Formats: sequence, structure tokens, C-alpha cells
Amino acid sequence: MPCISENIICVTVPELEKCSLALSTIKIGLSRQRQGLVSCWEHHKIGNTVYIHFNSLKDKYKEIIQRELCGGLPVEEWVRFNTIRELLPPVSQNEKEELSNFTITRERVDVTSGEISTEERTKLNDDYVCMLLYQARWFRLMHKDVYKYNHNTLKRLKVTGIKEFRDICITLANNPTPEFPDGAKLPKNYNACHRRQQEYEKEGILALVSGKFGNTGARKVDDERLQVLIDLYSDPHKPDYVRVTKLYNEIVLQNEWTIKDKPAVISESCVKYNLNIPEVMQVWYLARHGVQAWKNLFGYTILRYRPSTRDAVWCGDGTKVNLFYITPSGKAAKLNVYAIVDAHSGYWLGWDISEESDNMGSVQRAFRMAVIRSGYRLPFQMQYDGDKSNNYFKRLTTLHFPAMPNNGQSKIIERCFKNLQDQHMRYADGFTGMNIKSKNINNHLNEDFIESLYKDNSLKNKQETIELQEWFLHVVNNTPGKDGKTPKEKYFGSQNPDTREIVALDWINMFWEWNENECVYAKEGISWVENKIKRVYEVAEGYEFDFKNDQLPERYTPDCDFACKYIRQKFYIRFDPLNRSRVALYKEEADNTRRFVAWALEKDRMAYAVQDYKEDEKAEINKRLTIKKEQQKRAKQKREAAASLMNSEEIMKLGYKFYDKATLSAAEADLYGEKTEPIEEKTSTPKKSRKEYLKERRDKLNNKL
Repeated sequence: MPCISENIICVTVPELEKCSLALSTIKIGLSRQRQGLVSCWEHHKIGNTVYIHFNSLKDKYKEIIQRELCGGLPVEEWVRFNTIRELLPPVSQNEKEELSNFTITRERVDVTSGEISTEERTKLNDDYVCMLLYQARWFRLMHKDVYKYNHNTLKRLKVTGIKEFRDICITLANNPTPEFPDGAKLPKNYNACHRRQQEYEKEGILALVSGKFGNTGARKVDDERLQVLIDLYSDPHKPDYVRVTKLYNEIVLQNEWTIKDKPAVISESCVKYNLNIPEVMQVWYLARHGVQAWKNLFGYTILRYRPSTRDAVWCGDGTKVNLFYITPSGKAAKLNVYAIVDAHSGYWLGWDISEESDNMGSVQRAFRMAVIRSGYRLPFQMQYDGDKSNNYFKRLTTLHFPAMPNNGQSKIIERCFKNLQDQHMRYADGFTGMNIKSKNINNHLNEDFIESLYKDNSLKNKQETIELQEWFLHVVNNTPGKDGKTPKEKYFGSQNPDTREIVALDWINMFWEWNENECVYAKEGISWVENKIKRVYEVAEGYEFDFKNDQLPERYTPDCDFACKYIRQKFYIRFDPLNRSRVALYKEEADNTRRFVAWALEKDRMAYAVQDYKEDEKAEINKRLTIKKEQQKRAKQKREAAASLMNSEEIMKLGYKFYDKATLSAAEADLYGEKTEPIEEKTSTPKKSRKEYLKERRDKLNNKL
């Protein structure tokens, strides 16, 4: 940087190189100056450093130096400012210790009891301490002894008096620096700053501490009137300090409240000061901003460590899929994901992605995936929000507990979602940004970039976006953490002997659903209509459901015994929402409980035309025809058995069929004991022809005439 050397403003060779001057140009100029060929490169050398005289350079070089090295200031003024800044003394360690040991006292009012107590603080704010030490350095620099000691140097810089010197110091002190963006905040008025300097020289650095620290003189509100302020500011309409001050002062005048025979009106700053006392703030914050906001700021929290083993706690929650995708109507971001993570390892166990937000079906599918990926183990505890979609977890009875709704601090999965979005998903082209309430601009959406992707048709479609979201979940599962282990390695490297493996009954209770009404098992099987689709099932011989590896037989034999026994009876159907190829049949008992009866498979459809027969289909048709004949044969055999029983000698002694013996005897006596008249047989006359009928009618008419 330009400096004073031999009482001349000079620059060095490296500084000229920073101004984009070529080294060869500088060397040629210096060489020609030494040879007496030019006079614009005057310089002198001290040690190994060459100092080039600024005033001897050409105007074009002066302008470059002024612009590049002096920030646009004239070089003489820049050198003056820089030289004075270099005179700034270091921080005094004694003053630093004095500030750190400074005790502040402040009166506090207990809003519940009205008692006034004295609060002691043992240290000032660290940033404020740094500011005070910075101000003290400038006040020491402006001392008259410092000016006298550096009089000759300042005279060369054309600083003619101590007042001018102090004006320059005030300007430099209030200029922003990397450590103090607002400067030292010294009074800009010379007289005010000089008075402050005199206080510092007389009383020491504690004189610079603002009176607002420990000063309770500004509070003119007693406990009763403080309650009025709290009530005004607690309004959920959220009035500002100006309106609260106006309303409060109107109440003061109406009630004739006074202090020292004067109306006890207060200023806006006094209102702000009283309402922002932490004890008071806790009172109005709840009513003004709501329970959730109050909890986030004042609610007591418990520090907890992660579970020590896998499957101790599973956390479930839903969120938006922060990815844009293309739809027929344009771009959209309507996808939601419900996911379940293991709290011990952070391993994403299960998820479901759809346009439906946190519905029971989505929760069920995600939990089903988690159970399968865990090796068919159930968690010791399940943590989730208390919304209606999570009513599904009530099926798990002792295996669930709800987290505090909308309280991210109580759920590990919230931090997992943040890591997923912040560390991985933000690098996807269609990323929508994170929470719109985030104050960090890096979490906000660049709408111009998304619009350019949309115009270039670079966004993915819905199915590709679902696959991308699943890919990110797998990426997180395989990303090493600070300990060098991936969530997958942590999860499968742990064992939890206190959890149990599920059985078929658990699987059905958790993931199968009931139909609404009872269905009749008819001759064609049991039929069930769902969403206008008719499904027909029948019980097969030897089939048993295996929830881990359910293999449906390609060909099966209908259970003829079941059909004969339960024909025309009603059953409730329980089905798997993801696989309706087999169902479970339940009968309702007298106590309204449902008893499992049998498994039923979706009924095979056989070809009607011989030409459409597939391999072995004719044999299957014959098998079913044989079953049909067998069913009819069984019915006949049972009928014959019943008839033989009715025709037995023991039954005949009682009477014939449905009449007792006394009734039959009376009927026979009446039938055979009475004489009956012979019934005359009616003779039928032959039917006349139409010709004869017309002739007879004509003759009758002639006779009348």
C-alpha cells in the first residue's frame, strides 16, 4: 500500500503489479530513470525494497493506484488515514478484565406476586464488551499526549492541529470494518465526542457503559399498571407498541394515575422495555402468538440420547416431496411421502409416496414395508403424530406412543428429513426448496431456474420423480456418518432381543381389511363386489396362507366337503389391500366375535370354447365336472339314507309320513265305511259345422217371418 518513506509518498514494485502493470514495464522505467533518459520513475532503495515516488509517476499510473489501492480516495488523504489508523493502540488487558468483572444490577417485578427483587448479572454481552474496548482504543488515540508524540509525522501528513486530528479519528472510528460493521459508534459531533473522551480519561472504561444497563429509572410502571400493559399487548390481533402506548396513556388519564403529581404517562420505549422483560414476556406471548409459538420459545425441553439398539423406537411422519414434476396441465409438486425411520441408526425402513397426504392407507403401506425390511420384526415402541391418519397404529395396541403433534424437537425423524433435503435432495434439478418459513435464503426456491427447466422439458414425470425420491432414501441409507458407518450398517449390525418376530395372526391384524357386509357362499363360490368389480372366491384343498412367502398354486382342487357343509351360509371376508388373489373367511358368532373358517382363492376361469383350451385345462374342467357329480351323488346318498330311515318298521308303527296313526285310521273308516252315489257321466254333443249353424239360423228367421 502507498506509504511514507524518506518523507515522500511511495509505492513498491509488488503494489504496482497489483495494479496490473507488467513487471517488464516497471523494470524498463526504473532502468531508464537510472540512465537519466526519463524523469517519471524517480525512486530510492532501502535494503532490498525499491520505493517509487508517487508524485513522479504519470497521471495514468496515478489514477490506477488511486482506484486499485486507495479505494478511490486521493492518495495523500488515504496515506493520512492509513498512517493515523496504524497509530491505534492495542487493547488494554486491565480494561478487558474490568469489563468482564463488571456487575450489573437491575430490579425485576414478579408479575404474579408483585414483589420487586434485585437481579445481578456478572458480565456484559461479549459483543458489547468488544465494542467498548474498540471505543477505548480510539479515545486513547485522541489523547493530546499521543498527538504531541506524533506531531512531526502528522505535520508531514498536513494535519495542522489536534482538532483536525480528532475529527479524522472520529471519521475513521465510525467507518465499518470486518469486525465492526457499524463502526465504533462514537458521537459524530466533535464536542459530544470530546466530552465522552474526557469522561473516559477521568473515570476509566466503565464510563463508556451505557446507562441502559442496570438503569431502572426509565420504568415508571408499577405492578398493577404492568398488568394493564400485559393485557393490552396480549391481544391476538397483535397491536404494535405505538397503539399499546396510546391506549395505555388514555387509561392513565382516565384513571388519573400520577407520579410526583404528574400524569403517569409513559413513552413507547418504556412500553417496549417493560413488555420485553423475560418474566413478563412469558405471560403475554402465549395469548398473543399461540401455544405452539410459546412452546418453541419458552417450553421446557428434555435432553435425550438416541436409543441404544435397533428397533427400540421407530418414528413415522409425513412430509412434502420437495420435487417438481411434469403433469399434463403443467408443472406440479403434489407428491407426499410418509416414511418410517429407525431412531437408533437413522435407517429409512419404509415409505409410501402418493398424492394423498398422510392417509391411513399410506401409513399402512409404509409400515408394512418397514416390517418386511426389518426381517418381520416389530418395534418395541412406535412414535408418530396424533393426527387422524395415524389411527392405524391403534391396531398395534401396546406397540405405539404418539409424539407431541407439530413438535419437531420430539421426533428424530424431523432431523432425518432435514438432513435428507438439505444434504441430498437440494442437488436435484427439480428441488422446490425447503420450508418457505425458513429465514435462510439458501433454502429458498430459485424460480427462474425452475422456469428454465420447465421450458426446456428437463423436469421429470410423476413416476420418475417417485423413483428419484426413493433413490435419495437409499442414498441416505448408504452414506457414512461421522463415525464412518452407514445407517444400513448400524441397523443390521445391531441386535434387539427384546423385540419379537411377528406371526401370521399379527400380519393379518395389522395389514388386512374387512369387507363391509356379509357375503353368501353360493354354488359358484363366494362373490364380493368392490369398486364395481366382482370377484369370486372358493375354498381349495390343502391351501395354507404363508405371509412371508405366499405362493399361490397354479392349479388347485376345490374343496367339495367345504362346499357341501357351508353352502348358502354367510361369511365376512378379510382381504389384503395389496393382493386380493386370496381372502380369509370368518363367521360371526353369537357374541358378535368373528371366527376364522377357511382360506379362499380367487376362482379360476375356464375357457368356454374348445379352441381356447390351454394346457391341462381340459383335465381341470373334467376335475370340476367330477366334483359336480360327486356333490350330486352325495346329496342322493344322504337322501336315500333319510328315506330308508323313514320307511323303517319303527317309523311305520308311528304312522305314514307326516300323519299320526289315529288320523290315518279315522280317514280310512270314513273312506271305506260310507256308500257313495254313482256319478252320471255327461254326454257331449257333436260340434256343428259352420255351414249347418248358418242354415239352422236362417230357417229360424224364415219361420218368424
